[in-house]
Amino acid sequence: MPIVDDIAGLRRILLRSRTLAVVGLSAQWHRPSYFAAKYMRDHGYRIFPVNPRYDEVLGQRCYPDLRSVPEPIRAVSSSGSGLPLVSSSSSEPFGRYSSTMKGRPSVSP
Repeated sequence: MPIVDDIAGLRRILLRSRTLAVVGLSAQWHRPSYFAAKYMRDHGYRIFPVNPRYDEVLGQRCYPDLRSVPEPIRAVSSSGSGLPLVSSSSSEPFGRYSSTMKGRPSVSP
């Protein structure tokens, strides 16, 4: 899975993927993850909150991990980890998601 951190790559993913999982999405309105996800949702993106601390964020069910999301996810944003966006262009959704040292997530098929 490629890690994308350049503007052209982010635009390409966001034009292609209208469903996003936001790992670490906070329920606190003043946190960057909250208002970024709210902005994306308000502009036509479908957001799946992923954070084991909450039952609901932005009025939607919050999932404890990516495996629990009931639909295939093709783009993942991880708040506060330094990983802006990860994309899967394959027909398979993200397989495994695990936290590694220093809070940086890794995604593997």
